[in-house]
Amino acid sequence: MTLSPTSRRAVATAVAGLLALTPAPATAAPEGAPTKAAPGGVSGAASAGNAVIRTASELLVDIPPLATCVSGESTGAETSGATGGKLVAFGQGSTTCETGPSGAVTTTATGKAFRFNHADTGVPLLKVGSYTISCRATPDGTVESSFTLRGVVGTSLPDTVPVGYETTLANGVRAVFNTRTWDEDGDGSLTVHAVRLWLGPDMGPATRAGERGAVTVGSVTCTPPA
Repeated sequence: MTLSPTSRRAVATAVAGLLALTPAPATAAPEGAPTKAAPGGVSGAASAGNAVIRTASELLVDIPPLATCVSGESTGAETSGATGGKLVAFGQGSTTCETGPSGAVTTTATGKAFRFNHADTGVPLLKVGSYTISCRATPDGTVESSFTLRGVVGTSLPDTVPVGYETTLANGVRAVFNTRTWDEDGDGSLTVHAVRLWLGPDMGPATRAGERGAVTVGSVTCTPPA
């Protein structure tokens, strides 16, 4: 699998992605997490993933962001994993949020053994053997990212996965791989997720059991100077 490089400058936008995916089977900040700017005005954050799934009457899964780090506050974190009933399982994961001598900030999220299961049987609908995502922002406004995903079972992916590649799992859950969102808060930031799963009629086809919610596998965000 080949990675596609992504880059962007604060004044003039340029995007090129670097995407790597192994042929055999073929991750941003926790949503809402604050970031702390480096001396050059650069900031970043990362998480190994999170999940919230519910029915109309019951909260089925509530896994808060795992192994979070924020530049300027922590250099990294680890998680031994987490499970949400029969539905979701995260394996071991880690994050780093590092500021270099030049003021550039690099954030990474890695993880392995992710499973998303059928609600009734616990049989895996999607498995991810391992993932690594990262982004880097510099004081001159450049933002770059990378993505690697291995050991995917449950859906077919192209050898080179484009940004925002979308497919539907066996139970109708919408799966999006290599998501990249620019400037969501108007600050020039880039957020990357390895995989996002959307459940429910408001976000995609409803599952048989009627669950709705979202699962994020890996998340990194990098923000250049204002």
